[in-house]
Amino acid sequence: MKTDILDVLYVPEDNELNKLIDKLFTTSGDTGNWEVVAQPNYSEFPQVLFYDEMGNRIADAVCNPMSYGHTEGLIEVMGEPLCQVDDDDVEGYLTADEVFIRWMNYLRERI
Repeated sequence: MKTDILDVLYVPEDNELNKLIDKLFTTSGDTGNWEVVAQPNYSEFPQVLFYDEMGNRIADAVCNPMSYGHTEGLIEVMGEPLCQVDDDDVEGYLTADEVFIRWMNYLRERI
């Protein structure tokens, strides 16, 4: 079966990163320090940057044509505490709920 390059680069509009952004904006209570910015190499796609209490960037979440899981609309994360793979600092194929739970667990643990 021949794979079309457009199929490989496809990112669904209704993807998990957009769901994560919605959760962060609409959850009542403390959701920590984070912001949504355009990705440097894929400015048409958002990126969520996560910061520690000192304002240092500690993790990010993306869904772009080169991220792991993008064709299914899934999220790729980089950095602790979101990435939980022992042998790498990047983990893909995550849902909005998985990333949100990891972030909220980090916030609870730092208290």
